[in-house]
Amino acid sequence: MGTARKSGLQRKAVSTECFLHSIETACGKTGQAGCRGWLPGGRLQLRAFAGFQAVQVAQFQHKQHKGGTKAALSAAAATTNTTSPQIEKVEYDGNGKVEVDFVGKVSWENPKVTVKDGAGKTYAARVTDRDSDELDFKVSGIAAGKSYTYTISGIKARYGKADAGYGSVSGKFSTPKASAIVVESIEYDRDDGELNIDFLGWVQYQNPTVTVTDSAGNNYPASIREWDSDDMEIYVPGLVYGQQYTVKVSGIKNRSAGSYTTLTKTFYAWDD
Repeated sequence: MGTARKSGLQRKAVSTECFLHSIETACGKTGQAGCRGWLPGGRLQLRAFAGFQAVQVAQFQHKQHKGGTKAALSAAAATTNTTSPQIEKVEYDGNGKVEVDFVGKVSWENPKVTVKDGAGKTYAARVTDRDSDELDFKVSGIAAGKSYTYTISGIKARYGKADAGYGSVSGKFSTPKASAIVVESIEYDRDDGELNIDFLGWVQYQNPTVTVTDSAGNNYPASIREWDSDDMEIYVPGLVYGQQYTVKVSGIKNRSAGSYTTLTKTFYAWDD
């Protein structure tokens, strides 16, 4: 029933239709309402065409990617030199998986990751995927409800100083508490009017109910079609593709928690 979660690198595909709409919007033309174009790292830019000056369109922060509810964390980078890349955002995806997005393009040379806790203990970590503006890694042995510092070595800004060598960049991530309800992904199928919520770990229900509202507070008719220990399917037709909404699920808890609560999450109406 639950949909397989795409990797951070797979999520970067952007449709031609949405991209062209973004160009039209930037030029003040009429475009398709509600459509959104997304590029890696949450930035949408129009590059120079046939001598035209490049136009920066917008800076989008999409925290609902992959569920929008994973721990969104401090992205301040401690770098070893002034040409080192800047970290845009860090997300803990659960099961020891961490995604790091960079501002601008980067180059790699034998990249490695080290992870330490506040006491200086080191945890085994390995790079699982990377591209020109992102690196994914997996770390073993970390605990719930803790903060960790990671350092990525063998990296440099692609368009920095010509003679700049490869250096390192550091940041922090936190793991959710063991009793927290962690949403892995939220995806909306506009053809079927279905909102699918995937949970990281097991949850339990007690007479669950659901509401969906837009940013103006308008309510949309919603009903729970199916649920199990790690996902929920909600029928809520009529959402506008690309717009932001809030879903509230009452009567839910992490299986290790003592009492039932209400889960509140924002999401964008699109297929991830």
